[in-house]
Amino acid sequence: MKKYFFLIMIVVLAISGCSLFAPKPSSIQEVEEFRAKDIGDSGASEVPSNEGEVVQVFASIDTDTDPLLKDIFNSNDAKSLFSQRALKYAKSLGSSFASQIAEIQGDIEDFPTTKQIDATINLSGETMGRYLVLTKGEGSLSATATTGDNNPIAEDFSNLKSLSGETALQIEINATDELADASSAIKDIRLKLNEGGSGSLSMKKNSDGTYTPDKITLDYRESLGFGLAVNANGKGGKIVVKEDASFSGSIAYSTVEASADNPDELAVLLMPQITIIVKVYDDNNQLMFSNSYASIAEFRAAFNLDS
Repeated sequence: MKKYFFLIMIVVLAISGCSLFAPKPSSIQEVEEFRAKDIGDSGASEVPSNEGEVVQVFASIDTDTDPLLKDIFNSNDAKSLFSQRALKYAKSLGSSFASQIAEIQGDIEDFPTTKQIDATINLSGETMGRYLVLTKGEGSLSATATTGDNNPIAEDFSNLKSLSGETALQIEINATDELADASSAIKDIRLKLNEGGSGSLSMKKNSDGTYTPDKITLDYRESLGFGLAVNANGKGGKIVVKEDASFSGSIAYSTVEASADNPDELAVLLMPQITIIVKVYDDNNQLMFSNSYASIAEFRAAFNLDS
């Protein structure tokens, strides 16, 4: 049952947040699409003009020897999910990360007893390995629960009367000066992310006075901008990705529970309204390719991410 408690925490509260709170967290500021002139030159001579050629660019990068990718990921773990590798990488941040995360994890562990979370995190300025810096990394998480008998939350939620929370997150990642001197295929990289949401879990009261999880109501928005300059054996250019996703409504708890072990299914549930734009420029900032995708499945299929 503990897994499902954390499932609720992750889905209803999104996982972390920052000082972007507003009466309606989904009204967070949209991230602006990166302009070609904001990204350093790639030095590539062959610039993609379709999805297949973009795929070829990334397929040409030697992930075992590329300095940036080696610095980020353990090459011996190449077959792991990206999210798992990214988590391991995040844990390699400075010592302040470990202490701040430990405090938040402790608050979550204690939540069934305290029934209250009011946590913040600030990692702005922390380096991420040799080549990336977390220019901004701010988050906060608040949650409140009530029980029908005023006791700690039971493992089976039988006394949980209500659960609600708010969360938001603001991240900005940029390349350090060292990346320019490295022999990486990635010549420049930039990322911005704003996301926020509020949520609640409604319960059904049973005839014996206990409660059963009914539905999760969410108001959520995510806005992401990503840009990089890449040169993989002459192939590449400036690649820009813009993604905006939102959800406002209710989902049956049983539906979320059924997707608990499948991150892709959860993403589809939580992001039914999504737009992903991909653009490719040459070093003269001339647009060579542009397309938009209205679903995660469409985006994954276009770039063969499931093969």
